[in-house]
Amino acid sequence: MPPSNTLQVSVSGDLWWGGFTAEITVRNPSDQPLESWSTSFISAHDLDPEAWGVEITREPLGDGLSRYTLTGTSWGQSIPAGGEIRVGFNGSQSVDLGRDGALTEAMLIAERPMGESVLTPSEAHDEVLGDANAAENTSMPHDHSTMAGRYTDITTWGSFHGSNNNSEHNELVGGRTAITTEAMEAYNGLRAFAGLEAVELEAVGEWAYAQGLTNNAQAWGDDTKGVGLWYAMQAAKVGWISDETYNPQILADIQRTARQGDTDAVMAMVETFGHEGFASHLRSNALVDTFVNTLKMEPHYGGWMHGRTHGFLDIEGVAINHDINHLTVLGWDQQQPFMNDTFDWPQWPALEVSDDTVINYFQSIVTLGNPLSSQLESLEAPAGTGLTETPSLPSTPSPSTETESTTNDPINGSQSVDLGRDGALTEAMLIAERPMGESVLTPSEAHDEVLGDANAAENTSMPHDHSTMAGRYTDITTWGSFHGSNNNSEHNELVGGRTAITTEAMEAYNGLRAFAGLEAVELEAVGEWAYAQGLTNNAQAWGDDTKGVGLWYAMQGAKVGWIADETYNPQILADIQRTARQGDTDAVMAMVETFGHEGFASHLRSNALVDTFVNTLKMEPHYGGWMHGRTHGFLDIEGVAINHDINHLTVLGWDQQQPFMNDTFDWPQWPALEVSDDTVINYFQSIVTLGNPLSSQLESLEAPAGTGLTETPSLPSTPSPSTETESTTNDPITGASLAVEISGDLWWGGLTASLAVTNVGAQRTDNWGLNFISPHQFDGNSWGATIQTERLEDGLYRYELTGAAWGQSIEAGETISVGFNARSDDTGTSDGALTPEILLALNSELVVV
Repeated sequence: MPPSNTLQVSVSGDLWWGGFTAEITVRNPSDQPLESWSTSFISAHDLDPEAWGVEITREPLGDGLSRYTLTGTSWGQSIPAGGEIRVGFNGSQSVDLGRDGALTEAMLIAERPMGESVLTPSEAHDEVLGDANAAENTSMPHDHSTMAGRYTDITTWGSFHGSNNNSEHNELVGGRTAITTEAMEAYNGLRAFAGLEAVELEAVGEWAYAQGLTNNAQAWGDDTKGVGLWYAMQAAKVGWISDETYNPQILADIQRTARQGDTDAVMAMVETFGHEGFASHLRSNALVDTFVNTLKMEPHYGGWMHGRTHGFLDIEGVAINHDINHLTVLGWDQQQPFMNDTFDWPQWPALEVSDDTVINYFQSIVTLGNPLSSQLESLEAPAGTGLTETPSLPSTPSPSTETESTTNDPINGSQSVDLGRDGALTEAMLIAERPMGESVLTPSEAHDEVLGDANAAENTSMPHDHSTMAGRYTDITTWGSFHGSNNNSEHNELVGGRTAITTEAMEAYNGLRAFAGLEAVELEAVGEWAYAQGLTNNAQAWGDDTKGVGLWYAMQGAKVGWIADETYNPQILADIQRTARQGDTDAVMAMVETFGHEGFASHLRSNALVDTFVNTLKMEPHYGGWMHGRTHGFLDIEGVAINHDINHLTVLGWDQQQPFMNDTFDWPQWPALEVSDDTVINYFQSIVTLGNPLSSQLESLEAPAGTGLTETPSLPSTPSPSTETESTTNDPITGASLAVEISGDLWWGGLTASLAVTNVGAQRTDNWGLNFISPHQFDGNSWGATIQTERLEDGLYRYELTGAAWGQSIEAGETISVGFNARSDDTGTSDGALTPEILLALNSELVVV
């Protein structure tokens, strides 16, 4: 009896240098088991016949194409009723797909020769199942409709690590779809409506580079194609809205509606909010489906949004154009625009930009004009066209690059503990601590067990260094992982002696603090400091963010903060990290003697910290994706860079000869090169002192007084933060020893409060506190302070706020910034600035205690 439904087949997998690993999910939705199955497709790539779960046969077709037939074999031969299997294979890239990221169906399957179309799902099922009725079975696990036929997927020209829950193809949820050249048709349709000629996607890409809307100053390879398509999609999504009706909420409502499949409702919105005549233009030129399909496309798909199109053009002095690009990014429930849906909160800087500037920015993509000037003012339908004719769209060529074949042998497993839906698997994720305190196997011990009679001492070499990932240290990915952005960010790409980031860096960091006469701190204290200083890409911490951010910045402080101001040169960081990764500890210590603060080399030796210091130098800043995740900060540095650029000091080129490199592209991190050496070294030293990143730190530091450079303080144990405070008399802010200034931001359903607390007295205060009453409910997230709340009548809350961790003490004349988030159903607006009148209850005042 034939099955009542056909097979459902989907493609996923990963890209790597010159090749890919494909995972094919084959589902039998019928009520009968299948004892055998096969499917075929055409591809330009060379597939490795050593597959798992399938046998691969190949039929050359000419022009570099081959027909591959997959036939289930061994454990993959049969599929139970309602069940699915995952089979797979490796392949080499005959067309350049990029060196990392997700493999998609459009990348794997090529167009047929002589104009023959690619198999549609139903045609494919006909071939697979023979007598089964394919017409009943066109459903797929997720929407592939835009990925076959005459449209080209943006990942054809490369892919980059994305940054959100919907950036990979197998995570296109809620009706989101891949970015394809269908968006170019929608874009040129809008240009035709504006009386402009059609252009090729390269023209849009060249314009974007010329306007500074990219993260690199020049294009490489097929960059102008990918960048052009991405910006064309953005313009087609937004540029149709008239200036007088524009409101950012339109973009959430219309994209969500398109993804829900309600074309009539989409067109009703176009009638209401679009330029006069644009809805008629779409209908009479058969562009409605193209427009709707473009609205469905997910901006993060393929990683281009946080890859090549991540531009830094200043917008009104409060944002960069990347923030404005987030208009089309929606929250997880697709209810709000301007969202950062990695974290499901607003893209804060974008909320400060005026509506006029935003709509003109997107319209400039349509006109290829100045992004900061007015565009398409009072646009109507082109005179005399009758809205019946649109220029034909140019075809888009496919690049071809031959590569050598490589192979890879994976081992699959299922997650019994949730490790996330994408990213790199690390040893710390795979190997758990043993029961009853028994230690994890070290690499040499593991080899002894694995190799039995073989001499383990002869078998300690590994493809990359795992030594810092076992034993008592915790891998940074324990607290989450993010898509990185370079060749060394994933665990299986730690090359050239680079290693993972672990809590061993915290020992090196606290060792440096001890040398400076400072107490040891926990990694959370470093993380809270980083959030307070604006060194992160989000204004508040979630989950274990302070731990991961703290460890990452502690590593950076330990790598750099030991260098004396008068000897600092960025080349030191390339030379010493490369030397550490080559295993030459003596040479590393010679550099410390030459360039470090006086006595620091002796401090390392006498406290048995040499190996810890060297191991920290080996760590790769991009590992785990935190560098381009939570720690991607936007603090302005000398008006020419942001602190993320300065963080690139410790990132080296592919050959590890230069610092300040962007080793995705193997060229310098351009903005960082404009910053003075004094500012750079003080920035990294501020991580050690937990001080102001923009002021002088550790000036002329020597060994602690009285040690004679032969004895250094033993490292104190890491304390737990204390939240106890000494209560003093209540004084109003005016005239008190503390001055407090309230600021912050409003967002949908809540607020972020920032309290600038200044010690206006003549002495340091080690304990301080504030009391106030507010109609807004504290949500549990604070930084630099501990908050206790008491629910009062009439929907009010009493706040008792005390300094904690790095915010516990304030030097005379010093200002610190602490803060918290709160929820509210009534701030009077969904964006804007927080004021004392909004934060405090009516007739309430802030009281210093």
